[in-house]
Amino acid sequence: MKTKKLFFYLISIIFLFGFGEIAGATDASVYVLPGSGELKENKEYTVSVIVEAIGEEVIGAVEGNLNLSKNLVCQSVSWSNDEILASSPPSCSNLTFALGIKGGTTSKKTLFTVKVKTASSGNANANLSIDKVAGKKLLDATVSNGSYTIISSCVCGDWESWQSGNCNEGGCDKKRVYIRTRSCEPAGCSAGSETKCVEDSACVPKPETKITIAAPTELSGYFNADNKTILISWKASPAKDISGYFILRKLSSEAHYKLIGTVSATALNYKDDLIKIEKTYDYSVVAFKGRSWDNSARSEFSTKTTISAKKVKEEIKEEEPEEIEIEKPKEEKYSASILPLEIEESKTPWLSFFGLAFAFLSIGGLVYYWKWQNKKLNAQKETVKLAEIEKAEKIEKTEENDIIDLRKFKK
Repeated sequence: MKTKKLFFYLISIIFLFGFGEIAGATDASVYVLPGSGELKENKEYTVSVIVEAIGEEVIGAVEGNLNLSKNLVCQSVSWSNDEILASSPPSCSNLTFALGIKGGTTSKKTLFTVKVKTASSGNANANLSIDKVAGKKLLDATVSNGSYTIISSCVCGDWESWQSGNCNEGGCDKKRVYIRTRSCEPAGCSAGSETKCVEDSACVPKPETKITIAAPTELSGYFNADNKTILISWKASPAKDISGYFILRKLSSEAHYKLIGTVSATALNYKDDLIKIEKTYDYSVVAFKGRSWDNSARSEFSTKTTISAKKVKEEIKEEEPEEIEIEKPKEEKYSASILPLEIEESKTPWLSFFGLAFAFLSIGGLVYYWKWQNKKLNAQKETVKLAEIEKAEKIEKTEENDIIDLRKFKK
């Protein structure tokens, strides 16, 4: 005990005068690594004691004790002589220690390591008790212990027969996975199953059936200078049930075609109005079955047609008027009984005038005659009307005379 006290006294003197004033935290941490986990029965493991400065505090020495549970059996204890100065070194028989750190540390340092062997299954512990942590002064230290679970080693029975699985599972590319299992104790052992990959033709993808589509033929076209368009046409592909045609175009100077349009299967022509004048274009047509260029079966490219979108400059030439020969009518002779029905052009004006005058006089005469007849009829109607009135007046007068004579007779 006196030796330990002297050791810590010397360490304190070294740090007080050797390192001078080093500002930092006033705490440290001492812990067991690993702090927890599962350990298998009858296996060897290592447990280390670590000291770590918090902040910039310098740690120079640590004194304490490590206590192992009965199912953790110490096999050996080791430390680095280059870094650790052992005043009271730990051993398997006594894990009490007083250790100095050469030059001190402001970070993390391993004090010593214990190799242990697990015994019976169950809970196991590696508990630390720290008496002193010295630096420029004695430091307050937090302590963390180790807590473990020791499990029994797997005890397995015989393997079951291999069972067929699915294709392309369990890391089996284009193969079928087979699985076999066995019963192991305790539960959770990883040796309870294993897999293998087996060649199977059913797991190899079959190549897609290639659909052959004949290309359209007789591709041709022309440039319409009036509306600045190019119209191409073709003979339909003999393939049945195609979806339509892709229209491809490129400048004659370019190497690759570009898709510029799509038409239905019944269309046999295409008008291209996105052209530039004075350019020459190559066209090709592809029959397809599907939805798009990337998702369809396609024919080969049709034979290309080259069309120039250049205006033709016409030369205007003055043409001499052609001489027109007028055929003279032949003179015909007529017999005495047949007269030619010809009217000389010079007689036409006055004949037309007399014809119009005759027609006007005829119409005027008809109108006058109609008016005269209408006036005569009205006069006749008026005479009849007056006669009827006169007759009625005579009858009325006769009746009055008869009434007077009757009155005289009564008297």
